Amino acid sequence: MQVRKADLGKPDLAARTVPLVLATDYPVQRSGYVEVLDIGRVDLSRGDLPLIESHDAQRLNIGVIRNIRAEGGKLRGLAVFGTSARASEVLADVQAGIVTGVSIGYQLTDEGLPLKLRDGTEAISFGFMPYECSLVAVPADPNAGFNRAAQTLTLPRKSIMNTQTNHGSQSAAEIIALGEAHANRGGVELAMKFIRERRGLEEFRETLLDHVSQPARQPITDTVTFDMTRGVEYSMLRAVDAAITGDWRKAGFEREMSQEMARTYGRQPRGIFVPFGQIQSRVMSTGGSTTGQALVPTMHSGFIEMLRNSARVLEAGATVMQGLQGNVDIPRQTAGATAEWVAEDGAVTPSDMNFNSVVLTPKTCGALLSWTRRMTHSSVPEMEGLARADLAKQIGLAMDRAALHGLGSSNQPTGIYAASNVNAVAMGGVPTFGKLIDMAAELGTDNALQGNLAFLTTPGMAGKLAQTVVAASTDTRMIWEGPLAEGKLAGYNAYSTGQVSATLGAGAEHGLILGDFSQMIVGVWGGGVDILVDPYTDADRGRVRITAFLDMDIALRHPESFCKATGATIA
Repeated sequence: MQVRKADLGKPDLAARTVPLVLATDYPVQRSGYVEVLDIGRVDLSRGDLPLIESHDAQRLNIGVIRNIRAEGGKLRGLAVFGTSARASEVLADVQAGIVTGVSIGYQLTDEGLPLKLRDGTEAISFGFMPYECSLVAVPADPNAGFNRAAQTLTLPRKSIMNTQTNHGSQSAAEIIALGEAHANRGGVELAMKFIRERRGLEEFRETLLDHVSQPARQPITDTVTFDMTRGVEYSMLRAVDAAITGDWRKAGFEREMSQEMARTYGRQPRGIFVPFGQIQSRVMSTGGSTTGQALVPTMHSGFIEMLRNSARVLEAGATVMQGLQGNVDIPRQTAGATAEWVAEDGAVTPSDMNFNSVVLTPKTCGALLSWTRRMTHSSVPEMEGLARADLAKQIGLAMDRAALHGLGSSNQPTGIYAASNVNAVAMGGVPTFGKLIDMAAELGTDNALQGNLAFLTTPGMAGKLAQTVVAASTDTRMIWEGPLAEGKLAGYNAYSTGQVSATLGAGAEHGLILGDFSQMIVGVWGGGVDILVDPYTDADRGRVRITAFLDMDIALRHPESFCKATGATIA
């Protein structure tokens, strides 16, 4: 397309050109840290950039960005609109001031440098290479957009005070990635401290080891934060409706959020990303305890939910790591220094600290539900809450079951019953009080009588033990104390749930586990649940199939912190 010479600072209707600011050094909250694009370190080797809509590379360009240059602390350019009908529509909206926001697609080109903003906020400055520019409804950088050269910006902005020099061979990007993987344990804050103090990656790994060994009780939260200055509320139903119709005009915010998560975590969704926090809040337990009452939105009257098992693993204290990327190796100390008594002028036998690692690799958990097309057009809060709650419960129960009985094969995580080096005590029938003490003693032998110790078993086993005396003929106390859902066994918290198998072995064996559940790691990849919308399979019935995918894994930091009963029956 031929473009006549135009004033690079003014819109030119005849030339179909509009100046714009592609990016600035505006601080943007990313996955647990503040990102600043350093305009002085921009790589413009790609040349002209395609102008597209909402980062959708599958649609034709509506124009091209030319004359891209770093100027006045901003990345500027000239948008040249095409002659298609869609390009003309967008151009008219731009000139009318209806469409103003832009967002660039880019890749980082270096490891990043620590910097401090004027308000004291710690951030990371990156070099970058833009590869596309998109029209968006809610840009992450509010200072980017059309006709910004003559505007006085009124949005709050944190200015950069100073940039530190390169911190040597240490990798800020790797330190940040490790910190983000343990964001719910203070990992990000620790990472920023290490970068500020110019301390190395290996030292960070060792320090992080102490942090992740402690139990965490923080809620599960989203790892991608968006500019909410426009007060837009996220709607999963709005996103689903847009996916069905292909019309994203009313779901621009939802689409931008999905695309931002895809860019942050380096992978494209099967359908759309829904933020994890929109599906899940706090813990995945549906039990009746205080911690277990927090399963996603409260349902309003007029809807009767089906009865389900109670998820208990997180309630028992399992550690959640969210926002993971790639395979994750968590360091584990296997040997330490030894002390000994020596004679005068005697030599001390040398000893070494040894380490290995616990490896988490993503396994995909899928949940399927369907609803009518009419539901997707509903703005009633009950419909939104119903969809979220159902997905949360399906995913939560699958995760919980895998933590207990995952096979470690057939695309499943490895649960306690299939894991190596887990202690075991043979019951030989109905468990006695003495056998429960034996389970605790096994943990004591491995120095594991600490942390969030709890029993998990079946409702049938809980009922049986609630009718079995501690010591026949000498005691009237029952082995299970308190309510069947949550009671006490041998002085430890005990939970019953249908998630624990009652058909182990030959089919009559009930599961019974004692362990320090803080040593169980539940890893969740990315910050969103991948939602695939299928309006075709059940189209004849006017229904839409919704499939949710979540990448996760289960690992035992120290398998010796768990003991499983074998041969436990209730007959």
